[in-house]
Amino acid sequence: MGDKQITAVLPSEVARELIDAGSVFPVPTTRTGLPVADIVVTGLTVITTTITFAQAPSAVEDVVRRLAAWRRRSTLSRDPTVSIEASGPNGRVSLRLTGTTSEEELARTVSLVLSRSEDVKPAQAESSATSEE
Repeated sequence: MGDKQITAVLPSEVARELIDAGSVFPVPTTRTGLPVADIVVTGLTVITTTITFAQAPSAVEDVVRRLAAWRRRSTLSRDPTVSIEASGPNGRVSLRLTGTTSEEELARTVSLVLSRSEDVKPAQAESSATSEE
């Protein structure tokens, strides 16, 4: 992964943890809308905050770790349909997040599309993502 900036729309609780840790920066929103995001988490009752961070393996790992922990803490009955979409040089992928989605599965899915094409190994193409384009 290069030094590109990643824009992400994450659950506000996760975004606040990352902002407090100093590893990401909030993106101000305007009445004209949000910037195009590389990573978007959606759900009927998920309140989100837009952030940006450097595309570095450690930064992506931190986001993934905190996002997986957040989903384990949240109750499925509160929002049973939470998903993450990631877009990058290798296309777009969507994954439904459940309380049992592992950090490894989430990291593999996100890094599959955010990595440069030459960084993707054939074994990584077997993601458990729900769809790829």
